[in-house]
Amino acid sequence: MVRQQKSKNRRVTAKKDDLTVHLGQEKQRRDGSPIIVPIVMFAGIILGMLVILANYTIINPASTWYLIGGLVSILIGIIASTMYR
Repeated sequence: MVRQQKSKNRRVTAKKDDLTVHLGQEKQRRDGSPIIVPIVMFAGIILGMLVILANYTIINPASTWYLIGGLVSILIGIIASTMYR
């Protein structure tokens, strides 16, 4: 049988200096979202809800295209919300 040599360095976690450098670089990359992201997010969700409500209340006869357009608009708002930081 081959015997494994024991390492003298038993450190499992990184040194504190390494973590600070890493966290500092991470913070620089995630400063925040541009202002257009929350605007698109709220506009997409609200516009989609209004189109779907109008499809069932105001527009006569109701069309599936309005429903699909409203759902796509809400989907755009949801996708924009995943990009918001």
